[in-house]
Amino acid sequence: MKAHFHHFLLMTALILASAFVQANNPTGSVKGRVLDTQKQPVPFSTVALLNPKTMAIERGAVCNEKGEYTIEKVNTGEYILSVRMLGFESNETEHIVIDIKHLSVEKTVVLKSSSQDLQGVVIAAKYDFVEQAVDKTIINPNASITTASENVYEILKKTPGITIDNDDNITLKGMQGVVVMIDEKPTYVSGKDLAPLLKGLLGKNIKSIEIIENPSARFDAEGNAGIINIKTKHNKAPGFNGNINSGLTFTRTVGGNAGLDLNMNLGKLNMYGNYSFSEWQGWHTMYLTRRFTSESMNGAFQLSDNESTSKGNNHNYKIGADYFISKNHVVSVMFKGNSGFYNSHDKGIT
Repeated sequence: MKAHFHHFLLMTALILASAFVQANNPTGSVKGRVLDTQKQPVPFSTVALLNPKTMAIERGAVCNEKGEYTIEKVNTGEYILSVRMLGFESNETEHIVIDIKHLSVEKTVVLKSSSQDLQGVVIAAKYDFVEQAVDKTIINPNASITTASENVYEILKKTPGITIDNDDNITLKGMQGVVVMIDEKPTYVSGKDLAPLLKGLLGKNIKSIEIIENPSARFDAEGNAGIINIKTKHNKAPGFNGNINSGLTFTRTVGGNAGLDLNMNLGKLNMYGNYSFSEWQGWHTMYLTRRFTSESMNGAFQLSDNESTSKGNNHNYKIGADYFISKNHVVSVMFKGNSGFYNSHDKGIT
């Protein structure tokens, strides 16, 4: 009886301690809407709270079809509200403060279109930019002239639910451990090693990007936070055909890409191969002023000036053949690979 009484006292103490911690460390929420410049909702936008010093993702959410979002269980502190969506310029101008007096914050964010008007040209998309299926979200890069010319790394940074931090770690709705696949085959790389591979894949060579939050058993997910399946194009036109493409990118630096696709379709036998090359240089700057309001440090502030630069290139190649035994049976052989380098340099003053 005495042992049971001691056990009861211990459980009661644990419950009271837990309640005390929760009472002294309350969590808040951030909600609102994402609109375009015409005051129309931007559905499926990615909304995330970033640490203002490290720019790491703390919490995130995806807008519904009305452009509404809610981020719950947000710890007290200062954040930057980051909003991204394909076809729009990213917005990281809103500063959020969660404290005892402001546990519920509402913010409406307006996104500007990143597309450019082409005089005398009418572009008609045959399918939607973002398709919502029962078990996944499908991104069609070729539905937009802007994303068709970008690489997969840039497309993913603006894909609903996906965020890539400064260390190239990919998260899906704030969860790490995302598996990236190409044609349903795992890449087996992550972070800094995965970034050059994704930058070498051009949107014009991608059929679709599938975002799968709850993978089925056929993917053998093993408890990860979701799957990004990048499906490449496979030319099935009859006879011998091919195409050559190239492009340049201009920011503060200049980058470029080029590719060659060849295909020979002899009916039952189809042989194909492609090669693509991409070279890039990137930069990121952050200026931060932190002011302290606690009694012990009232009036103190901290200044941070950080700049990071990066450069690299990537070679992607694929060659294969399909032999169609019957309408529903095919034997395929394919070899693919990539090579390249990625260097980054950080400097800053705090």
